[in-house]
Amino acid sequence: MLIGIRPIPADDSQGWPRNDRGVGLRDLDHAGAAPRILGAVSSAPSQPEPRGLSGRWLALPLGMRWVLTLVILCCVSAGVVIGVHEVNDGQFTNTDQASPQGDSLSRIVVGQDQAPHTVTLPRRANVKQVTRTLVRAVTADMRVLIRNQTLDGPFNTVSCSPSGPRAAGQLPYDCTANAADFNYPFRAIANMRTHVVTFCKQDTTPSDMPQLAVALNAACVR
Repeated sequence: MLIGIRPIPADDSQGWPRNDRGVGLRDLDHAGAAPRILGAVSSAPSQPEPRGLSGRWLALPLGMRWVLTLVILCCVSAGVVIGVHEVNDGQFTNTDQASPQGDSLSRIVVGQDQAPHTVTLPRRANVKQVTRTLVRAVTADMRVLIRNQTLDGPFNTVSCSPSGPRAAGQLPYDCTANAADFNYPFRAIANMRTHVVTFCKQDTTPSDMPQLAVALNAACVR
């Protein structure tokens, strides 16, 4: 496009100095600025509208192309990082489960979950009273486990019954607690001489991982 610029007469009465192109500085907005545009003398033929994806891309301003390029690179980089992280997590989990250190940590957790708990019996308690006391104690323990999100809820029921004859003042019990339609076994020993019931939650380990099994505390079994 050709731009028309108002010429400055050679005999400028104002005495304004001219630049090296012969343009008077009074026609500049400020020192070093471009001359004022008076109008278009002629118009260049219009370029055809770019077609296709590449044509539209090249038609975008350079700054916008830089911004879009950076956004695309960030999205691709984030996807790669997430994929590598998930793969590494899977490899770490498998390695940890198969290592002796992982087995040792798992047995510690199982041992803590099977830790014995005690509850005091009323003096001269009979079997029915022992059973009711044990049911209340196991129920309270299950509610704590669900509240702490150790087990899934909701809590349903607890049932307890003697699992063998009384010997040396001790009466063994088996209990089953149900929560979220899953059964959790408990073992207990009621000491009729000390008036104390000791019970333990018994964790079941997968059949293909016998190395994770932990024996119950001797206070809960006879």
